[in-house]
Amino acid sequence: MYYKKTVKEVFNELDTNERGLSGEEAKKRLKDFGFNSIKPEKAKPLWRLIINQFTDPLIYILLIAAFFTIFIRHHIDTIAILSVVVINAIIGFFQEYKAEKAMQALKKLTTLKAIVVRNCMEERIDSTEIVPGDIIVLTAGNKVPADLRLFEENELEIDESAFTGESIPARKQVNTIKNDNTPIMNQTNMTFMGTIIVNGKGKGVVVKTGERTELGKISLDVKTTEREITPLQKKLKEFSIKIGSISLGLSLTVFFIGILKGLTVSEMILFSISMAVSIIPEGLPIVVTIAMAIGLKKMANKNAIIRRLIAVETLGSCNYICTDKTGTITENQMTVTKAYANGKIYDFTGIGYKPEGNVFLNNSKVKKDDDLNLLLLTGLLCNSAVLYEDNGEWKIDGDPTEGALIVAADKFGINIEKKEFQYKLVDEIPFSSKRQYMATLYKTKDENMLFVKGAPEKILSFSNNIHNFELSKHYLKMAESGLRVLGFGIKKLNIQNKQEVDIESEATHNLEFVGFQGIIDPPRENVIEAIKNTHNAGINVVMLTGDHKITAAAIAKQVGILKDNKLVITGQELDSNNNDFLVRNIENIAVYARVSPEHKFQIIEMLQQKGNIVAVTGDGINDAPALKKANIGVAMGKSGTDVAKEAADMVLKDDNYASIFEAVKVGRI
Repeated sequence: MYYKKTVKEVFNELDTNERGLSGEEAKKRLKDFGFNSIKPEKAKPLWRLIINQFTDPLIYILLIAAFFTIFIRHHIDTIAILSVVVINAIIGFFQEYKAEKAMQALKKLTTLKAIVVRNCMEERIDSTEIVPGDIIVLTAGNKVPADLRLFEENELEIDESAFTGESIPARKQVNTIKNDNTPIMNQTNMTFMGTIIVNGKGKGVVVKTGERTELGKISLDVKTTEREITPLQKKLKEFSIKIGSISLGLSLTVFFIGILKGLTVSEMILFSISMAVSIIPEGLPIVVTIAMAIGLKKMANKNAIIRRLIAVETLGSCNYICTDKTGTITENQMTVTKAYANGKIYDFTGIGYKPEGNVFLNNSKVKKDDDLNLLLLTGLLCNSAVLYEDNGEWKIDGDPTEGALIVAADKFGINIEKKEFQYKLVDEIPFSSKRQYMATLYKTKDENMLFVKGAPEKILSFSNNIHNFELSKHYLKMAESGLRVLGFGIKKLNIQNKQEVDIESEATHNLEFVGFQGIIDPPRENVIEAIKNTHNAGINVVMLTGDHKITAAAIAKQVGILKDNKLVITGQELDSNNNDFLVRNIENIAVYARVSPEHKFQIIEMLQQKGNIVAVTGDGINDAPALKKANIGVAMGKSGTDVAKEAADMVLKDDNYASIFEAVKVGRI
């Protein structure tokens, strides 16, 4: 538990320091610890795919029947039975072969580079050559190459949604954490392999590499998890045993009756074998295969890769869907949905970073409003993110929350390109978790304007508004609905040049409060309808997320997962209660918040023990063990963290689908 140790203790344990390892020592450790990589599951060889087509109880019986038809010289029956077996094998083989190829193509990892301090100098190396004790330099836009204990940071923010399910980047710090059993989402002095650096910079010492990392542990859990057989496989197995027992029993009965009647042994052997063959439904495997192939074709039309043909039937048997929130139900793109200015509450339409949508006040579209204009302009100019379009997709460079503010302003017609000649940036104070605010100073033709945004309670404390108590109630009401709320203020300054003003002092006194903006990671389009249809089909939907309880409950209510008679439980509450609590309440719990991959696995296992057929949908590394354990694993894409390239043997990614239970990529079914 490196998060509990001081930086000095970590350095001593790993025999390193801020100057880094020597090249010679790094080579030695590379031999001892191995490469910093996670071994993917090996692709199935062709011979294994071929053999798999014959490992079915019903096929065994058909092969036995074919053998006996040869013995009794019914060659036409032999050809017919073997034709059924071969056709079934060919269809199954080519489907699994195509799916396996598609999966392997999606699993190709790109070699990442990392900046490491070696021999007191910074150098860029392949991330696979990193060893414990290395000093890593972290900069915005790069991925964390291993598990690190931080010892330097400057406004460092990391997107850990792949592990934690939280859509807001985690702010990092370097102080020791004393609490025992601190979950990953609260280990703020650590960074983990595969996460993305969104903002700031820092340095950390490598404490774990390869399969010893948190990502590696999840990979190992996935590889060691036994897959559940499908309901159809269970039914066919039971049917095969019954039909085999009945066939054998009747054949023996008829054989002995014939002998007692005075018929010869050779005649009765031929007759008994013929009867046994006639009982076996030779056409059943091909009928089942054709039916599943039709279902597979329909799934393919909805952009689904079915890895195993037999799994198509499992989709129809499913009665539980356990779904992740961030990136699965939601966009994993922060969006302003509400704003408050001068006593008025505004609603925004449109989701994600695409600057399309409208603003409404009392259900009427707002075209002109000076109060809203000033609020949105403040959010746009007190901002360091960049919104841009890349191959038809809108993206954000920088903090996703700041990106949401840019999009909100654009929806109201305030665009930075239109304002660039009117507002010239003079100076700024970057956001700091200690300060809890950001300030920018702009100059126009006529005046100098200070724009400030930050935590609502901070902005209210900086303002000269006498109604702060009433404003605080509006802020709390927005927060209770699951929104992340930011406060905004402005101040006009009479200065000739920036040397004449102390921006920090001006930003924290006598601000004119202009309003709040409420931000959330919104549900995907069509999700509410999809979940409604799922409930109508008799399927229960449960949310499993690492996000906060309030946020998770708000989204779950919005999309129809959380009903009045259902419970919301956190991972901490699961840990504090014994297993009997989960056994008693599992069918009444609709939302699990702040849960780890281990919790998700436990929940899926418990549902299966109660006889449920469980599907799991997710798009993050933290969903991988549950995806593997589930009867149906649906690995969804379009994740802002591009998870699949970091854990390709666990999670399948694709950018083309419509809604969570319709046109999806099926990762492991």
